[in-house]
Amino acid sequence: MRIIGCVWLEGVAQQVHQQHNIEPDEVDEVLTGRPHFRFVEESFRAGEALYVALGQTETGRYMAVFFTHTPDERARIVWVRDMRRAERMKYEQA
Repeated sequence: MRIIGCVWLEGVAQQVHQQHNIEPDEVDEVLTGRPHFRFVEESFRAGEALYVALGQTETGRYMAVFFTHTPDERARIVWVRDMRRAERMKYEQA
């Protein structure tokens, strides 16, 4: 999957920062690094699918970035959090 940038849904960046202390720049680092992409489910928007990108920031923080893929190859960010233990184990094994 190719991603050339990201778009944040209204209010999501602020909520993610408040709840998880995650900055938009860290999300960019995950998406422009070498993330592992996984289909999650059909999106709340008709014709779109929800994906998760599992990856690391430049400082080594492990994150899960939930997004939909736009027609112009951008990630529309839905939610971001730190990876769970099981996700990290799968990520490290791949």
